[in-house]
Amino acid sequence: MTVSLARLFWIAKELCVVACLYLTLMMIPALYLVDAVWNGGRLVSTVWP
Repeated sequence: MTVSLARLFWIAKELCVVACLYLTLMMIPALYLVDAVWNGGRLVSTVWP
């Protein structure tokens, strides 16, 4: 019982980490795209000259 619970918790934690990394990687180009459409790229050129 304890072993399976710990294993499930570990699997859930791993899935959370992978999901967070995946979402972060997907957010970066999405933010660039939204900024380019919304501000004409002004924010991007201000933050990363």
